[in-house]
Amino acid sequence: PLIRRSMAAHAGHTPGTRVYLWKCRNAEGRGNQSCHAKAIPEIVLEQTFMEMLSALAARPREELEAEFRLANGVSMTEAADGAEAEELKLELESVNAQLETMSSEADLYADMLEELNNRKAELEARLSPTPDWSGVNPLKKAAFDWFLEQLDSIPTYDSSRTTIPFRADIYGRCIERGEVREVRENGKLIDIAIRYTFTFGLEAIAYGNSRSAPTARKLAERMKEKPADEAIGA
Repeated sequence: PLIRRSMAAHAGHTPGTRVYLWKCRNAEGRGNQSCHAKAIPEIVLEQTFMEMLSALAARPREELEAEFRLANGVSMTEAADGAEAEELKLELESVNAQLETMSSEADLYADMLEELNNRKAELEARLSPTPDWSGVNPLKKAAFDWFLEQLDSIPTYDSSRTTIPFRADIYGRCIERGEVREVRENGKLIDIAIRYTFTFGLEAIAYGNSRSAPTARKLAERMKEKPADEAIGA
C-alpha cells in the first residue's frame, strides 16, 4: 500500500507551500518488509493519470464497450439468419417506408409513428447481435456510461510539452485500485507503471511515473501560462 507524505517545498517556491508524495508503506518503515521503491510525486501521478485517460479517449468507443462486456460477462443475443432474417428485412423496409410517408405530418400520426419506431427498434435488434445487460450491476453500467461521456471531454495532447487539468471526479468515481510496478531494463529502473482497475471492470496502465516532480511541475506551469488550445497541443 502507498501512503501520502507531505513535506515543505524547496527553495524557489512560495513560503508555506507543501509538496505531496506517495511512497510504499514498507519503504517508509511503516510495514513489516524492506523496500527501496522511489516515492512518486502526487503531481506526477495526476499527470500520468490524465495521459492514460487521453489515450483511452482516443480509442474507438466500440472497443471500450467490448472490453466492458467481456469484463462483466455480458453475452450477446444471436441475430436472426436465413429465412427469418429475410422476412424481418422486408418488414423493416415496409416500416421505414411508412415512417418516411408519415413524418411530414407528425402531429397527425403521432401515435402511429411511436408504434412504428418501436417496431423498427425491435426489428433492428433482431437483425443484429445485442448485449444482454440483465446480469450486470446497474451501478457498474451507469458508472461506465458516465465514464464514456467524460472521455469525450478529454483532449489528445503532447504530454512532453504540457498537461491538462487533473480530473479528480473521474478518479474518485471510477478508480477501484492502482497497482504500482517498477519497469526495469538490464537491472536499471527505466519507469514506474501503474495498472489502474476501474470500478466497472476495465484496466489501463499509466506510464511515465518515474519523472521528477520539477519536470512535472514545469509542464503544469506551462499549461497555466498558455491559451487552452495551445496548452493541449492542438
